[in-house]
Amino acid sequence: MGLLPYFQKTLELYGKVGEGLDKALDAEGIKRNGLKTYKLRDIEAALQNINDGFTCSVKCVQSKIDNVEQIQEIRFSYTTDFKKQNTVQTSRCTGPNVRFP
Repeated sequence: MGLLPYFQKTLELYGKVGEGLDKALDAEGIKRNGLKTYKLRDIEAALQNINDGFTCSVKCVQSKIDNVEQIQEIRFSYTTDFKKQNTVQTSRCTGPNVRFP
């Protein structure tokens, strides 16, 4: 697959998963909020449910205000032919509690 079709496919996948992620997480009880914390395992379970049972990974960064971690990135994995698969990389958050800003 050439570069242009590859990037077109990634944009298509983002449209299917990324653009509706807030709404899907909201339906799972995870609401974007700069103050509330959630258990990382609850967020990972919600993401797995949204992702048809496939695991994802979450990357966090430390808040400069109060040292509570917040989600910076959510990663979904696909095979080379763009089928969903479990994410091999584990989440990179240290706390049991994180924010979804």
